[in-house]
Amino acid sequence: MSSLAALYDQEDACRSRISELTAALEGLCEARRGIGASADEMREQLGRKISAARRAGEVSGTRLGRRYAERTGEYLGGEVSRGLNDNLDEACRRTDAAIQRVTDELEEARAQLASTQAQIEGEIARQRAEQARQEELERERAREALGSGEV
Repeated sequence: MSSLAALYDQEDACRSRISELTAALEGLCEARRGIGASADEMREQLGRKISAARRAGEVSGTRLGRRYAERTGEYLGGEVSRGLNDNLDEACRRTDAAIQRVTDELEEARAQLASTQAQIEGEIARQRAEQARQEELERERAREALGSGEV
């Protein structure tokens, strides 16, 4: 296989890798948007449950019911809320880190493609120069043969 054919194969591999990374990046970005939307929805739902628990404490005619409602509101607003926020924040951090890794890989693949394309251009130029040199040598030999009468 010629070096030019190998370079074209390398270029194809780079383009394929870029396509894969682009698709992965798009998927990660979509997942990140989904996490953000889900986080907003979960926080809204939790907020509604906390409000409902607090309202139940205000409505309840018994002291036991009021205390239960207060503790439920405190639990939802404290432990559950912190846990939910921590988990959602961690999911966002991990997704953002994955997006950054894929973005970095994509930049490297694009740089590799540019390098390979430059090598292809260099190889084509080298082959053209070699061909021109060979043609010049053939013309020179033909002139020498004409000058010595060997035609």
